Amino acid sequence: MTGKPAGTGPGAITDDGCSVDFYALLPPRGEAELIHAAVPEGAGVLELGCGTGRITGGLLALGHPVTGVDFSTDMLARMPADARMVHADIALLRLDERFDVVTLTSNMVNRDPSQTVAFLRTARAHMAEHSLLVIERLQPRWADPEFVAGYAAPRTRDGLTQSLHDIEGDGTVISMTMRYQYDDGRVWTQSATMHAHSDDALSSLLAQADLRPVRWLDDEHDWLLAAATTADA
Repeated sequence: MTGKPAGTGPGAITDDGCSVDFYALLPPRGEAELIHAAVPEGAGVLELGCGTGRITGGLLALGHPVTGVDFSTDMLARMPADARMVHADIALLRLDERFDVVTLTSNMVNRDPSQTVAFLRTARAHMAEHSLLVIERLQPRWADPEFVAGYAAPRTRDGLTQSLHDIEGDGTVISMTMRYQYDDGRVWTQSATMHAHSDDALSSLLAQADLRPVRWLDDEHDWLLAAATTADA
């Protein structure tokens, strides 16, 4: 249940199985507006794992300067031109500057605990004492195979049909293959293993990076606002 991430389909596929063409097609779902409402007006944002810029464009439009970081040059090539772009391994990134806001979205905290802590420490290294961290996580219920099976059947929205296959889980870790098909016939798959950290587990991981939870930003508890525990690291 811990196989290497993999992906198939037309266009470039990143090392963690993400299709660049597919991610470039995904429309925003209000993420930028949610972040904007939780942080100071005009706050500079360090977006860790920016991908093709699905959230970046909205943040720029709302008046936030954005520095986007990704390990894939193919992803960065699709980013909005107004964003500053950095090609780097996020776990190793150490820029000589601090940001008002750091974001870890697209379930990047749902890695194995050591990888999650490495990402959180990168976020903390780029935060000042009063900076904020915005996290998007995979809810713990998604580690339950029976729950996930309820979403396995094909479902279509905005011309995209999604289905789930090869589901395995133990209540903490879930592996599955996601299949995406657009109305034009293009098909992509992505196989991944994700760790669905509980609220307590996530708080413990944050503490290891000198961070603390502040409040949930949504009723579903998908989005968490965090802050530094101590003064500048």
